[in-house]
Amino acid sequence: MFRNKHLTVLIILMLNIFLISSSNSFVLPFLPEYLTEYLGCEKHNLYTYATTAYSITYILSIFFAPLWGSYADTHGKRKMLLYVLCLLALSYFIAFMASSPLELILSRALQGTASGITPVLLTFAVLNAKKEEHRGISLGMLQSSNLIGTIVGAGLGGIVSEYCGIKYSFLMVFLFILPLIVLNYLQLHVKEPTPILKRDRFLGIINIFSDPILKSLSFCVFINSTVILMIVPIMTTLVSSLTELKEDLALTGFMFALSGLAGAIAAPLWSALGNKMGYLKVILAASLLSAIILIIMSHTYSLMHFFVLQFLFGLCICATIPSANAITAKHIDEYNRTFAMALLYSASQLGSFLGPILGFLILGIDNAHTVLAIGALMLIFVFSHTVLVTKIRKHSHETS
Repeated sequence: MFRNKHLTVLIILMLNIFLISSSNSFVLPFLPEYLTEYLGCEKHNLYTYATTAYSITYILSIFFAPLWGSYADTHGKRKMLLYVLCLLALSYFIAFMASSPLELILSRALQGTASGITPVLLTFAVLNAKKEEHRGISLGMLQSSNLIGTIVGAGLGGIVSEYCGIKYSFLMVFLFILPLIVLNYLQLHVKEPTPILKRDRFLGIINIFSDPILKSLSFCVFINSTVILMIVPIMTTLVSSLTELKEDLALTGFMFALSGLAGAIAAPLWSALGNKMGYLKVILAASLLSAIILIIMSHTYSLMHFFVLQFLFGLCICATIPSANAITAKHIDEYNRTFAMALLYSASQLGSFLGPILGFLILGIDNAHTVLAIGALMLIFVFSHTVLVTKIRKHSHETS
């Protein structure tokens, strides 16, 4: 399907995505322990420092990803990728050397400014795929690498933290990223479009912000990420309520890994289906099926049934983001593509930031099953919104 040169580039891109996603999950679950055991954070300040360390990366990445995307379109994607990878490596090295909670927060802030790697890698994948039907499959494979990296990173991070200490997890991530910088500098050669004039660039950005298709895709991606992450805070509570086993944390971790594995398997398959039937139909199908599964989960009180449904949910929910990226790659011209994909990434980051907050708020008012039901309603709203937008566009084309 891909020629040797294009296949090599795709493998390098997948390796990038895998290591970047695994590096994040490698250390993220252990920030509270790092704050208390290594940085001397007292228990009454732990919630404040841990919440700030978690959230500041997401908040800054929402704003910095489009800026880096614009820089990539203007000055070159390879140059931008190398700069951001260097910033990211520096952020993890600062975290390793940190001696106070504020220094850890500084490193997490720097990590937030070093955002935009994923959009530029996705754009490279689009440029690398010479045939349009290969684009969606390439994006789906990058999505699989992202999900597998998240699963593997969490597992390896736990092992390293257990036997070497959490502090050395940050050093290992730093050592992960250094080879990526060298590899991309030496090997990642993809022909890029010639930069356009600043005036045309400014007009292109204005058009992207007002583009109705990109607005709809950003909304779908935002809700998709919000629903995925709003379920995270309730899983331990839900699993504990469904079993009397003491290993509820291990079961919760296995459930997340199972869902991620399902997504990794299904993402390229959804992309192949999108090539045949259209990516918008894939978003419609995935949103509706995910909503139905969540509705069933909200009425399920069997742990085994819940595990099966969580696997099915992972199979379906993974389709939206690569499909939205594939539509964007086709709809937006090559001079502004990275910026447009960065906007989708920012929408996803915003959802990832707000999702856990929303999950905790609902859990404080009602129970975990209500969180699942509300998540289902949000996905049904995405389905209805997409159907409505599709009909409006079809009617406007018929009357014009």
